[in-house]
Amino acid sequence: MAAASLPAAGVISSLFGSLPAAADAGIDHPALRSRWLDVFTGRQEIDTGDPRYAVVLERRRAAAADARTHLDHGAGRSAVFTDAPLDTNDGVMLTYRRLRSMGYAWATPGQALFHDPTLVAEIIEGLRTANQFGYNPSIPEYGNWWTWEQGVTECLSSTMMLVYEHLTATDIANYCAAIDFYVPDPWYKLPEGEGRKLSVGTGRISLCRSIIVRALADGDTAKLEHARAGLAVGWELVTSGDGFYADGSFITHTTVAYTGSYGIVMPVALAKLFALLEPVVGAGAYHADFFDLIDRAFLPVVHRGQVLDSTRGRAISRAELRSRTETANLLEALVDMSAAVDATTASRWLGRCKGWLADLGDDVNLTSVTRVSAIRRLEASPAPALPDPAGVHLFGSMDRVVFRQPGWGLAIAGASSRIALYECGNDENPRGFHTGAGMTTLYNDDVTQYDDEFWPTVDWYRLPGTTTDQTRLPDETGLTFGRALCPGEWTGGSAVHRDDPEAAVVFAQDLRGLGETEPLLRARKYWLGHDGRVVALGSGIRSTSGAQVETIVENRNLHAEGSNRLLVDGDEQIPGLDTSRTLHSPRWAHLEGVGGYLFEPGTVLKMRRETRSGAWSTINGTGPTEVLQRRFLTVWIWHGTNPYGHSYGYVLLPGATAEQTAAAATSGGHEVLVNDELTQAARIGDVRGFAFWQANSVDGLTTDGPGTVLIKDADGIRTVAVTPHGVGGDALTVELPSGVWSTLADDGEATVATRGDTISITVPRSSTPREFTVVFHL
Repeated sequence: MAAASLPAAGVISSLFGSLPAAADAGIDHPALRSRWLDVFTGRQEIDTGDPRYAVVLERRRAAAADARTHLDHGAGRSAVFTDAPLDTNDGVMLTYRRLRSMGYAWATPGQALFHDPTLVAEIIEGLRTANQFGYNPSIPEYGNWWTWEQGVTECLSSTMMLVYEHLTATDIANYCAAIDFYVPDPWYKLPEGEGRKLSVGTGRISLCRSIIVRALADGDTAKLEHARAGLAVGWELVTSGDGFYADGSFITHTTVAYTGSYGIVMPVALAKLFALLEPVVGAGAYHADFFDLIDRAFLPVVHRGQVLDSTRGRAISRAELRSRTETANLLEALVDMSAAVDATTASRWLGRCKGWLADLGDDVNLTSVTRVSAIRRLEASPAPALPDPAGVHLFGSMDRVVFRQPGWGLAIAGASSRIALYECGNDENPRGFHTGAGMTTLYNDDVTQYDDEFWPTVDWYRLPGTTTDQTRLPDETGLTFGRALCPGEWTGGSAVHRDDPEAAVVFAQDLRGLGETEPLLRARKYWLGHDGRVVALGSGIRSTSGAQVETIVENRNLHAEGSNRLLVDGDEQIPGLDTSRTLHSPRWAHLEGVGGYLFEPGTVLKMRRETRSGAWSTINGTGPTEVLQRRFLTVWIWHGTNPYGHSYGYVLLPGATAEQTAAAATSGGHEVLVNDELTQAARIGDVRGFAFWQANSVDGLTTDGPGTVLIKDADGIRTVAVTPHGVGGDALTVELPSGVWSTLADDGEATVATRGDTISITVPRSSTPREFTVVFHL
């Protein structure tokens, strides 16, 4: 133990300290190696007076101790660990992960293995054995390329830093040669002869991070500068493929919305890299573009301490990586980076982090010394806690919507010919078929709704908001890694007043079935959100599969013992477990602790309260096998078998009481203007939202092709948002009566013309959906 050398209690410092560069030699590699240990182990910030450090230090010691129990001590060994053969992909990866874990324990003060001579000897010999038999230039890549180029490279480069003073010159040369063989240039990925291509997005950051650390080992300034220069490509805006888009979308594997998983890897890695390299590259423009993405891409996909599952791809199937775990990862990164931005931005980031921390409570993931230090810096900050702000975030480039109102948030997940219905692969998420079929996840005061064993126990064919054919599909239907596209006409929307409680959004999806239902199931789906409610419409619903077709209004996790009351038109329904019922033409329903629902006449409503069982291992090959049970309350609209041209309409009233729901059923707060295969449109208060699937005229509005239009009239201002979608010529023209709104205030880069009593708005079409907002005054 080395507690005597630790800093005094209460010392809260910034990671972004100053480090003088060598006067004549350029980069001072020894100083940067020492700095790396400070930044990545957190050794300078440990305060033995804070019991949270004791927790993470014990975990660090225990992880190393567990790894040591598997050490192969045999003479002439060809593996480091008895259960990790070095002639298998998994064995190589596990070996280097364990060596890194052992290295962190050896290099981190405050626990029994700090600078333990036996432990460091085991690490050194382990690195040599792993290099000889598992990871060197004589062994071509096999299995998963990620293992060789990203996974092992990061572990090996980090372990070299952790035990650097005990490595020989030969060790360093051998390990650097191995890394250089698998990653000759971090600007590219995949080996020669296997489609080597430019690395982008998170992959670029991961590769460059490893090479920066590898360059510190042998003092290769050229490699360090090349890798550092390559970082910025990771956050450059793109218009297709992987990366960040202008609207804040983040895509990985070409077609998968991934801000909440692969995306979060980026700020987590960059926060530490920026702190390490700050003295070398300075602040300013180099960081500014990435810092801007924090507000546009990352903050919008966290609600009350939960990263939205609709942005996490196949990571929803990982028991060890819940949405709240990802939030804690992002929180640490934002606290670290807040020291490098202006005071206003820092206060905003830290305020949101404080709000998340309150929701995470005792569940905050204390994974490392640096995590505890970040939380302590957050707690010491004078920034006030901030709620997640009301408004709309329309991520058109990844077919996602986030709509927030005071007390709740709603996420809609679509799919299209650009964005996959779901992603599976590596034996993960094989049944996520319908997660992009309009899945509508409601976030409220139940901050563990989706983290409390939701995914291993939920009915995957009845995800909230989806329209599904109940035909049972084989696992991994639609192929792996984002190839399960939705060949509908288009998916997209428009929004106004995005950053305030008066925000409104219209969103629509032409849904097509997957696998055996692909040529059979079709549905036009539509949502309009404004003023505390969401109108959901469906039209043109058809299938000839012979299976039941349903639209799921709600599928709520009631946890292990929940008994939330369900009322329909004032009468309690299905109070007992494992009960169900069908009702015809109900007007409204209310689920205790969730909110209210309004229904269109003619609705056939089914409901079920049940206990469901499942294990993580059924949706992830490496998941725990323990069988779990949770109670669910499911409400859905029945379309029967082989429907043709069916429709539905319902309204979500999140957070409403039963009394408020009953009143809303007669108040006229919304109106369905049209709901057919040509156009879907509705009104909520002073907002009208239109989804034109073809040229049509509705409610005084005419378009010459497909697109979405949103109109809000309030306080002497008319705001019109127009987004072209689908195929319909080079431009979309919208015509509407001028009425009293004849004074053009802002054309939003559209072409606006007035002819008599008609205003026409013409906007260009593009492969990436682009919204145009035009503003009129009285």
